[in-house]
Amino acid sequence: MSILVNWLESLHEEMNVTTKCLRVRNLKSTCNLCVQSCEHNAIEINGVILIDTQKCTLCGECMIACPLSAIEGIASNRFFEKGSLVFDESYTPSLKELLIYKKRGMTSIQLNNQVNHEWETVVANANEQLQSLDESPIIFVNKVTETALSRRAFFSFFRRKESSLLKAWLLQPGK
Repeated sequence: MSILVNWLESLHEEMNVTTKCLRVRNLKSTCNLCVQSCEHNAIEINGVILIDTQKCTLCGECMIACPLSAIEGIASNRFFEKGSLVFDESYTPSLKELLIYKKRGMTSIQLNNQVNHEWETVVANANEQLQSLDESPIIFVNKVTETALSRRAFFSFFRRKESSLLKAWLLQPGK
């Protein structure tokens, strides 16, 4: 039966119910916190746990509600880069979501432009919670675009600098 359960759960592209789930481990379990937390009625329990991909909005509330962290995955509209959550106007994370990301190592939120009021409010509330726990706050940082040099450009840069430094040294008085 576990092969069938794993196969059905793998049909959902982003969220995955692992074997940590009480319902997967014990068919007599009455835990249904994920079902209760889903505002879109996308999770059903009929012997197996099914996530309806047509109804699921990838909000992540089921992941947050599960006391065993049995539902894994990151919603597809959340992008992380070097430990920072990349700001996206198309959604606003919940307070719980930001606190979970912080616990998993997120330290900042990268911005390309101005942050909207909803994001400011959620981050301010998260930082209040973090301050009460004596944790460092979540900060906003400007997204830095890195420029990559080809090998040829890299060595050409140093060749130009080398010749200008040599000229400056030769033109010094007393040389």
